[in-house]
Amino acid sequence: MEVVSDCAAVVSGFKNMAKRFLNLHKTMHGGVWHPVQRGGVDSIRKVKAHRTLGNVDKNDPKDVYDFTGNDLADTMATKAVGNFDSA
Repeated sequence: MEVVSDCAAVVSGFKNMAKRFLNLHKTMHGGVWHPVQRGGVDSIRKVKAHRTLGNVDKNDPKDVYDFTGNDLADTMATKAVGNFDSA
């Protein structure tokens, strides 16, 4: 399974784990990588963050898909933070 992320640290961390360069006890996201890999994630690909629909190549289905997914993730994260802040 491929995962996409707009966070360079996540993409880099996964690549380093795959190369066995990652010291899990000394990294910011160290505790998440083994469960992610055991869960069937084969790769993590970087997508551009904070785009508008006007920046999307509408003739490229992958670009439209990446934008739509990232925009939805941003919307859900904003909602989650709003719910957390008001609790």
